[in-house]
Amino acid sequence: MLLFHKKRDGFNLQACDVICTALIFGSATYAIKAIVSFIGLANYEEHASFLIYILWGIVYGRFLIFNKRMINNLLIAETFYFCILYANYKIFPITREFYEEYYMFLRQIVVVYLPSMTVALKINNFSGFIKNFRKVGILGIIFMTVAFFMGFIERWEYQQYGINLCPFIVMIFPNYLIHHRISDAIWMIIGFLLLMAGGRQSFVAFFMSIAVILYCIKFHDLSIRKKISYACIAMFGIIVFVVFIPYMIILLGNLLKIFGMESRTMDMLTGNELFSTSTRDYIYELSLYYIKNNLYNIQGLFADRYLLRLIDDWIAYPHNLILELMIDFGVVIGAILSIIIFIQYIIQIIKSNLEKRTIIGILATIVLIRLMVSSSYMIEGLFYTVLGLLLNPYDMNRKYSNHKINDIKYYRINSNAICKNQE
Repeated sequence: MLLFHKKRDGFNLQACDVICTALIFGSATYAIKAIVSFIGLANYEEHASFLIYILWGIVYGRFLIFNKRMINNLLIAETFYFCILYANYKIFPITREFYEEYYMFLRQIVVVYLPSMTVALKINNFSGFIKNFRKVGILGIIFMTVAFFMGFIERWEYQQYGINLCPFIVMIFPNYLIHHRISDAIWMIIGFLLLMAGGRQSFVAFFMSIAVILYCIKFHDLSIRKKISYACIAMFGIIVFVVFIPYMIILLGNLLKIFGMESRTMDMLTGNELFSTSTRDYIYELSLYYIKNNLYNIQGLFADRYLLRLIDDWIAYPHNLILELMIDFGVVIGAILSIIIFIQYIIQIIKSNLEKRTIIGILATIVLIRLMVSSSYMIEGLFYTVLGLLLNPYDMNRKYSNHKINDIKYYRINSNAICKNQE
């Protein structure tokens, strides 16, 4: 059963429930507030979002009941995190004001995303994850469609809508590549049309994650010669796409107008502003100034906010993971942490088995792209879930390792058998 696998289904599928619920959590807390506000119950927004916490508590509570050994891992992770926050609070007084400003995000990390990280670290077999991700993706698209027509963008703005919708669309794509179901393609088309109402972050993240998933499923096991051939074909396809994109934009824009949808992304595509950095150039320039003057000193969590706001108080954070780490921890430690994160991402994509690299291709790609252009590692809860996956030392069942899964018959047979056992 979706999000509620039984004890006999085993640790890994129960862990999949936890990861999926953590993914749903962020989007659902935003969406349910918009829905409640739309129907005239704005005073009960916090009560409504508490329902999502209850869902998380039920799913994660069942997981701990079935897997009591994970309680120790949870206690260690939470204690370590609290010690870091406490030490930072005492050692770096300039950062104290941000504990209150970002209290909601810190609370979510403690309650939801740190526990999901400890679970992600221990998954040793990712069989059945693609199937379950598809179900959650469809559920997410339905929920976000309802939220769209009930005022999500008016409540939270277009950027937040695209960010929360994007993962659900991408979660369906691997299952489509493997099983070629028309229904999956239809759900993705519906999701993509809605995604166009979001911002450019989600638009770019969507296509980047699609490219990574294509590699994970279709190209990973090919010979070097075939990879080069397909790369040349892809380059040709990109050239054709660039040539015809103005006509495609007009066609897609007219289609969106039929449904009465306004698209910020379409406006930026039309104006050739999709990759415009807007005010980020200024923020990056200030960030680099502080980095040049701080090669080794650790200035503490949230130090980037304090330093940047000394010059302009409208700046939220550096809008780039690497710059943020270098300001907070100094160039040396910040660079080391950045290298570890991205090297682990590459290693997992190259060396992991089919389902594990695909799941990482979905979640890690979307989260890391977002962190490279916006948000912050101190408030992006899914970053901690992704860290668990990137540092996960286990692989999928070894019997898949030596098979060329591009003709995919072997995988289909085994995944279908796994899913029948689940049901």
